[in-house]
Amino acid sequence: KFLPIVERRNWLIHQHYIRKDYDTCKMIIKEQLQETTGMCEYAIYVQALILRLEGKIQQSLELFQSCAILNPGSPDNLKQVARSLHNLGVCYLFLKDYKHAEEQLNIALQLNKHDKTFMMLGKVHLLAGDTDKAIEVYKRAVEFSPENTELLTTLGLLFLQVGGTFLLITAISCLKRAHYLSPFDWKVLYNLGLVHLTMQQYASAFHFLSAAINLNPRMGELYMLLAVALTNLEDVENATRSYEQAVTLDQ
Repeated sequence: KFLPIVERRNWLIHQHYIRKDYDTCKMIIKEQLQETTGMCEYAIYVQALILRLEGKIQQSLELFQSCAILNPGSPDNLKQVARSLHNLGVCYLFLKDYKHAEEQLNIALQLNKHDKTFMMLGKVHLLAGDTDKAIEVYKRAVEFSPENTELLTTLGLLFLQVGGTFLLITAISCLKRAHYLSPFDWKVLYNLGLVHLTMQQYASAFHFLSAAINLNPRMGELYMLLAVALTNLEDVENATRSYEQAVTLDQ
């Protein structure tokens, strides 16, 4: 008789949770945990989900960890622990406690690799002023998720920022891969134009900036950069038009 009652309560917990009736859900969870002396994995799991929704990240994390202890073979439990650690890392980031943010995000990545966690860890290193470490994180991220254009673009821009001919070529390589994967992303085209301007490859810069303008014709900065490329290509007439367009849009 014991098992059917537990299963029935789990079903009720699920029903109230998906209806977002969290108060009733918490009452049934409390009964369930008293009845099972705190050993019902599903009740603990849903309680952890509700605590997360309430913004109680640390308490939620501890409950997900309890689920992982009760059922260590469940990949979902580990994913939820990793997600809670990610959220804690984000909290530390906003508090400018970069050391603890890095620790939580690294543990999260050990449990479950995720693009967003890589992005956040890279951001932590950048805000802490360690560009080299950020580059290493984004390299690992791109290996894990080679088709994520945001990661590729960020890595490309970091190479551009560090400078040096080899890194500029690497930056172009990252951005061109991002462009191949997402040909209608104007930001990637904008960044490619910027890199080619930096390398004084004005015809290529013109090509990418023109394409970016076709996709986003209301951004003054794009016309300004296009004007720089045209000036260096000695097309004064079109450069002047482009400068005028930039000024009009920025007003």
